Amino acid sequence: MPGPGTLAVPNVFNPTVGDQPFANLDANFVAVQDYVNVRTPSTGLLANRPPAGNAGAIYLATDVAAGTLYVDTGAAWLAVAVAPSSDPTVTYVLHEDFQSPLDTVGAGAAVVHRLPSGIYVIGPGAGGLMYDNNTDARGYIALFGDAANLPTVLGPYSDLASTTLKLPVKATDNPTLTVRFSNGGANNNTKRVGAAATTLTVDPANGIFVRGAAAGNYFAVCRAGGVETTLDLGIAPSVAFRVFKFAITAAAVTVFVDGVQKGVIAANIPAVGLGIGAGLSTNVNTDGIYLDYINVTFTR
Repeated sequence: MPGPGTLAVPNVFNPTVGDQPFANLDANFVAVQDYVNVRTPSTGLLANRPPAGNAGAIYLATDVAAGTLYVDTGAAWLAVAVAPSSDPTVTYVLHEDFQSPLDTVGAGAAVVHRLPSGIYVIGPGAGGLMYDNNTDARGYIALFGDAANLPTVLGPYSDLASTTLKLPVKATDNPTLTVRFSNGGANNNTKRVGAAATTLTVDPANGIFVRGAAAGNYFAVCRAGGVETTLDLGIAPSVAFRVFKFAITAAAVTVFVDGVQKGVIAANIPAVGLGIGAGLSTNVNTDGIYLDYINVTFTR
């Protein structure tokens, strides 16, 4: 609260010199009355809030976030308390940390895994890799070829039969897509991590993802209808974990690596919805990725 107060009594009676007219006493009471009245807490619509200028005045705007309290600083109204939203799900969050599956699954070709964030089809890696090859509390999934199957992750699906792919990445929702992974081998494979409507073992018709080829740097890729626009991120695949973030709108995709903006892609941004996942182009077991997490957020 602003302070100290600014009330000034217009007529002082001590010391008393002669008779004082009642009008002076009335004027004192009116001054106090006016000072208090303009600072008495009031409620109403934000549009009906009086102009700022009475330090200490309090106003509750009933139409802002189901009730927002403002205090007059003498120069402006300052919001000091916002009522909790009646909708606790203002923001959509999908976060898969790849700690471990909720269901036990067999080896071999791609099978359904029930993970904390949903149902995913995952092509397992070689030699008992995947979730259980590390003690890192943050968790990650190791995707390496097993000489028979292409390592891949795609989801989330709406059912255990994996018939309907959910599409959390839509440019019209202005989502943010974030992935963290590292290169895990000899770098003789093409890796893709991000969002697509089909598996990322090959370039999808529509997608927004990171691509690291057998030689060269990581690229950010936007593909729509089989046509792509890329952005060279200036970083070669390595064993270092990196965070790739895509701030997506229908007009542009802004790309960040480890918090540093690398550029903007303004063409071939897919208008269709996309799932999330990762994939390798071959099934060799000497190269792969360690996928830490995939995260999607947007305002509902």
